[in-house]
Amino acid sequence: MRNFLALLPLVAFVLWLVGFRRSAAMAGIWSAALCAALAVGAFDYPVDASSVLGPLAEALFACATIVWIIFPALGIYEFQKDTGATQTIGRWLAGVSGKPQVQALLIAWFFGLFLESAAGFGAAIGNIITPHNIVAGAATVGAVGRKGEVLRQTLPVCAIYAAVGGLLLFALGHLL
Repeated sequence: MRNFLALLPLVAFVLWLVGFRRSAAMAGIWSAALCAALAVGAFDYPVDASSVLGPLAEALFACATIVWIIFPALGIYEFQKDTGATQTIGRWLAGVSGKPQVQALLIAWFFGLFLESAAGFGAAIGNIITPHNIVAGAATVGAVGRKGEVLRQTLPVCAIYAAVGGLLLFALGHLL
């Protein structure tokens, strides 16, 4: 029963996001509140200053890490815009393909590579790239406003991938 309670915030997040069509920020806030309530109510998490401030400090550190990656990228973007390099890149993209779908996929791909190189090898940049690529892909195939439908179609595949990956990690962890 406790395992199902532990999954409840994730299920609630997807339900609020897809089922009730709430924004990711609101779904995240409500899921975090549900997670905190379950931690205290069902898992006997202590409610003292260090137990509450520790996770908040960790969340702040995670946000600072993301800002540490994005802020220099925005600075380089502004530099490129001021020097005219953005127009040069635009002309190059127009020369590669006249299709906006191909151009959007190239931009999404190179944006991910740029952030990975700016952050350094091994950074958890996938947390930033994945939502960006979903938005870029949805815009290129005309799925804007239908992200919930796209998520419903891709969620089973992601769940299978996570289950297989989890089983492999579990098996390798016990074999090594």
